[in-house]
Amino acid sequence: MREQRALEERESCLWTELQRDFERVLADENVSTRPWYQADREADATHVLLRSQEPETLFTVRANHDCLLTPSSKGTDGKALRKLREALLESPSRGVTYLDLPRHRHCTERMARMEVTCERVSLRLRQRWSHKFLADAELYAVWTHEVGTTPAGEAPIEWLLLNTYPVTTIEAAFCVVRA
Repeated sequence: MREQRALEERESCLWTELQRDFERVLADENVSTRPWYQADREADATHVLLRSQEPETLFTVRANHDCLLTPSSKGTDGKALRKLREALLESPSRGVTYLDLPRHRHCTERMARMEVTCERVSLRLRQRWSHKFLADAELYAVWTHEVGTTPAGEAPIEWLLLNTYPVTTIEAAFCVVRA
C-alpha cells in the first residue's frame, strides 16, 4: 500500500531532495541568497512540513489537509482544538487585500476582495498510516478567502498557506498571500 511506505521511499520526497540539492549548489558557489520555496497543495506532506524544524528554511505550502494542532492549542472556549481550520475560523480577520485574478478555466477575471486571517500555530505531525508522532511544527498559518466579489456560479477563492516566514504583521501576511 502506498500509505505504508516510509517517508524517504515516497515520490513526494523529491520536494525536499530538490530543495537540499539547490541549497548545496548555493553553498558551493558561496551565494548568500536565502531561498523561499513556494509550493502548491501537492507539497502538503509531512516531510515537507518537517523542514520547519530546520533553522533558516523559508517555505510556503498551500495546505491540502486540515492538520491536527498540538494539544496545548486552546480554543476561545478553553477546550483543546483538534484541527487547524477550526482555530482559524475562531480567529478574527486581520485585514483585507485585493488580488487581480486573470481569467482561466474555472475563474472569471476580476479584482477579488480577500479577507486575511493569520495565526502562529503548532501542528502535530504524525506518520499518516501509523499515526506515530514525528514532531510538533511551529508555523504561521495565513488563511485568505474571497468575500463579496465571487461571480454567481463560481466558488470563492480560498487559500490556507502554511509558512516558516514569520507572519507577525498584517503586511507580512499580505506579502505571503501575494507571493
